[in-house]
Amino acid sequence: MGTSRLEVFKFGVYVFFPVAVMLYFGHQQFYDKYLDGVSFYPPAENCNVPANNKKDLQEQLAQLRAERLAKKRASHANESEEN
Repeated sequence: MGTSRLEVFKFGVYVFFPVAVMLYFGHQQFYDKYLDGVSFYPPAENCNVPANNKKDLQEQLAQLRAERLAKKRASHANESEEN
């Protein structure tokens, strides 16, 4: 075991290191310098828009079913070509 001075130093490191890291990375200047212009969310036009009424919902379901059927047919076509 170390002396009491060593224990006090270790305690200070354990307590103040996370605080210093939080202050450095949480400061607005850090974000302005390193993260300015970084987009965390995709543009609104690329996002999925849920249906608001029954007609729109049925259209979206029909579109999803058609896409799924096209993928299934393409995979079956690839499997038959390989054999």
